[in-house]
Amino acid sequence: MFFLEAVSGRRLGMHVEFKHAGEPLLPGQAEGYPLHAECWAARRIHDPGTVLPHDDWLPVIFCGDAETQKAAVAPFDRQIGHGEAGRIVPGYPREPRRLGPSLR
Repeated sequence: MFFLEAVSGRRLGMHVEFKHAGEPLLPGQAEGYPLHAECWAARRIHDPGTVLPHDDWLPVIFCGDAETQKAAVAPFDRQIGHGEAGRIVPGYPREPRRLGPSLR
């Protein structure tokens, strides 16, 4: 999660999930992002205590390029494939890989 604050003082909370190419979301995980984001921003139902107050929110997922078009990631307001991220973000790994148990 990270925040962008305008000169006016309004703050945008970017609620980010990162998945490796082909890595599935847990059941209900995608649907929960917008709900948590709204609640955390409004400090209503669930206040995690360590999250900065924010006026607006944007649930975002970084995932494999093929996954960006799948219905499973539709609840995220923005779906960013690793290929797109690599073209925009300097130093973004070409093929992000999960670490195996022996490499952690």
